[in-house]
Amino acid sequence: MKSTVVNIVKEQNKMEDKTYINDLDVIKFFNKKEMHYPLSDQYIRFYSIENQDYMKLADSIQSYQDVIKDDDSAFADYLLHLSYKDILNSTVLKHIDLYRLPIVPGKGRECVEPNQKWHLLISWYLYKEFVEKHQILSNGKKTFCYKGKMKSTNVTPNNNFNETGKDGDNLNKGRGISCPELLIWMAEASGIELTEDSGIELNSKQNPIKDKGVMIKKIKEKIREAKRNGEI
Repeated sequence: MKSTVVNIVKEQNKMEDKTYINDLDVIKFFNKKEMHYPLSDQYIRFYSIENQDYMKLADSIQSYQDVIKDDDSAFADYLLHLSYKDILNSTVLKHIDLYRLPIVPGKGRECVEPNQKWHLLISWYLYKEFVEKHQILSNGKKTFCYKGKMKSTNVTPNNNFNETGKDGDNLNKGRGISCPELLIWMAEASGIELTEDSGIELNSKQNPIKDKGVMIKKIKEKIREAKRNGEI
């Protein structure tokens, strides 16, 4: 009877654990991960779709020639002229080990570049922060403006570094990360087995993840566990 009560209490404590994770926790967690893992690399090498937004951004950075013509080239200018002051003024960059993650990614399907760590930390989180810091009010609306030039952008600056708000909001299905190869890399980096039982079919180009919402919950729990254990 006593052991039954103890088990019930343990389960209640587990259910009541509301360790909150924000975008900074996500950044800290994946900053410690590798750029490449074997199974996600294999999937990307064979099944990734060409000309996705993060790939176009990588191309803009690699081919940048000091002409700011759109939001991607503005971000390229920022990255390629990054100063120590810029790093200190960036919540994202202060928590990224730039010795282990080059700002300018490689290129090529065989070498699996740009890599998914760059995709998540630079082209997702840092880009959002960059757009947010370069907004001005124009005709009552926030408009992206860099070096005096207003540009249109599809980037939504919704990073949440606060200790309150929606839990892991930028990861949530519907408004957050949906790219299959990025989610597969995040799952593998988190220690989730990439098997059919875990909801991943690596031989499927169209629908490699059975339920993205379920996979995101699993990834969030890995981050939450790391935060509870004081690892991030």
